[in-house]
Amino acid sequence: MKEKLVKQKEELSQIRTILQSLDIDNDERFQWGSEGSLQDYEYDLKVVKKDVSFYLKEDLYYINRIRQNYISSAPDTEEQKILEAELSRMKKMYNYKINYLTIMSHLKDLEDKPKIELAKLEKRYSDQIRQLEYERSRPIHFRQRTHEGYKRKIIRKSERSYDQKIKKTKKDLEDEKKETAIRIKKEEKELFKEVTQFLKIDERYISLIKSGVMLLPSDSRLAAIFPKNRWLTFNSFNKINRHEIMHQHARKLLMKHNLFTGETGILPGSRKGCICIMYIKEGHMKDRSGATFRPVFGASGIRPYGEKFNLEEVQIERNSYISMGVPDPIDAAGNSYEKTVERLLKHVDIMQRLGIKPPSMQSSLYFLQTPEYRDNKNRQNRITMLENWMPSNCAEPAIMTAIYQMYSRPADIYLSVPFEGYLSEGKLLLKYTCARCALSEPAFMSPVDTSTGQRLTDMRLQSNRSFLISDRILSEGLMYNHAKKKNNEEDKAHPYSKKDVAIKRTALLNQAYGFEHVKRGHEQVAMDTTMILMIGLKFK
Repeated sequence: MKEKLVKQKEELSQIRTILQSLDIDNDERFQWGSEGSLQDYEYDLKVVKKDVSFYLKEDLYYINRIRQNYISSAPDTEEQKILEAELSRMKKMYNYKINYLTIMSHLKDLEDKPKIELAKLEKRYSDQIRQLEYERSRPIHFRQRTHEGYKRKIIRKSERSYDQKIKKTKKDLEDEKKETAIRIKKEEKELFKEVTQFLKIDERYISLIKSGVMLLPSDSRLAAIFPKNRWLTFNSFNKINRHEIMHQHARKLLMKHNLFTGETGILPGSRKGCICIMYIKEGHMKDRSGATFRPVFGASGIRPYGEKFNLEEVQIERNSYISMGVPDPIDAAGNSYEKTVERLLKHVDIMQRLGIKPPSMQSSLYFLQTPEYRDNKNRQNRITMLENWMPSNCAEPAIMTAIYQMYSRPADIYLSVPFEGYLSEGKLLLKYTCARCALSEPAFMSPVDTSTGQRLTDMRLQSNRSFLISDRILSEGLMYNHAKKKNNEEDKAHPYSKKDVAIKRTALLNQAYGFEHVKRGHEQVAMDTTMILMIGLKFK
């Protein structure tokens, strides 16, 4: 216990030192009420100590490491510029988190305020009423010779007087309760206005903030990370049904927070394409404490969700990649797959050498699809919708942006649960995945049971396990939208139906260059599944 306290004290001292080195600009902080002028490093320290969901301590350690590397780097070099850009990005994100948690606190206080203030009013007026009732019940002392009729008259008069006072006090209580409710409602309206202006968001997202969900900054795509009370934990004893539990939990989260379009949903119609919950795994299920699975939310839509951001499509596309930690795709225009791999590896090597967190494997796989995407865009014989795919219009890369921007370390997803973005007959429906995303996801839930009877699908294998790619990347049970025609024949009207050459080629190239991605502990499951559903292709 003593060692633990010493360690905590040392950690606190280190955090305080890091905070003292930061330049806290109050003009960049959310100001509301009396706390606005108190936002110095001591204020930040209190917020950091209370944080259990958004890794502020880890952010500060990371900022400190990058700053030290920046100080020790050679001046006016490309490496120093890269470190400076990363330091600026992380300070901005740290500042955003502090502001966001400050806003959460104000919203929570205002939400609790009616209950607290009404309780105070009830107590104050109840005390007054009890005092009046006590005084009313006290006997009135008369002279011994006072006539009984006169006594009754005086007593009734006194009782009526106290009854009127009690009645007036109760009315005053009700009046003040109404005034208090109106005043707090006005404060709430003013706070909502301040929050939406400061974060540059629509008021529809306030309910998410109040519930503890942290949205990406509004100049980004729509994505958010859920707080600690929404995490799941599995260990070696309860892990058997974890995938179905995670699927049901994802459904409950979307329904609880109304994360869909339509009359009862909070999302605008432009986000109705795909709503996705992904889980990040932290720890190991074999450990006593088990592994924690943290849900992250994302929605499709090419534009930033903030109401006041108007960017050109090229800039949106560029931001979509850079925000995941991979290189600017515009610079890779016209490059072959091999050159794209070389550029990515060089980019990651520089990041690791400078102590900057590299992109996740999933983000790297998105980047490696750039040549195929460009080729399909420019090809005269286009492959229907394939040329229009890019990370900026997909829910899952939006989630990878949230993970890269808000976590101080790279993280891949454990499971993706994609839904249609709207309610159908009062229900959220699992949807068929996109082939482009299937190339990058390690695992996703199928909307229907597959031929092998499992809804969890592993798509890539480690190169030392198999030379095959899984047919599940292109399987009808996962991708194709089966619609029944009037004659009961299936209409496989999916844009990738019978046009899978580009997908197969990219998948094989990814494996050949070592960019396969399977969760630890699932290699055997993935290999067994692939052997059942294999494609007769081998590396050339």
